[in-house]
Amino acid sequence: MRILHSYINGVKVWILLLMIIACTIVMAVLLDSPRVLKSFNEKQKTTGVFREGVVKIDGISFRVAIADSDNTREKGLGGVTYLGEREGMLFVFPRTGIFSIWMKDMKIPIDILWINDGYRIVKMERDVSPDTYPKTFQNNYPARFVLELPAGTVERYSINSLSTVSFDIE
Repeated sequence: MRILHSYINGVKVWILLLMIIACTIVMAVLLDSPRVLKSFNEKQKTTGVFREGVVKIDGISFRVAIADSDNTREKGLGGVTYLGEREGMLFVFPRTGIFSIWMKDMKIPIDILWINDGYRIVKMERDVSPDTYPKTFQNNYPARFVLELPAGTVERYSINSLSTVSFDIE
């Protein structure tokens, strides 16, 4: 019985020691959280993790993933098998220009909208099929953003070049 009692006390010591170590790690992370969060945000821009935001077109909100780094823009919606009716992806480019979009690794058809610095739609491609790859689609007039939405969205919501566009993104 004495051996069993000694063993149980030994296990209690180890559990207590592990709890102290875990609490120490948690406290260190919490005390250093601003630096950890900054590091996470920087890593997020380079690893292909998407931030989220909202794009409004004529007052209709679309929840979007934001592709604002080379890695996230390259990945785009490749591999995505489903987009909800009011979901999409917003590509944010560092400067205004002519941008080509392709359907590499795409699984679903989409509508593509090019938007300029003044938040005006300068070009639209409707119902672009994944089968069009490796063909590219590009704007004729300078744009800063490209918005990809489920195929049929432009028609469903009567989106056109006079539609008002706004963003709620960080």
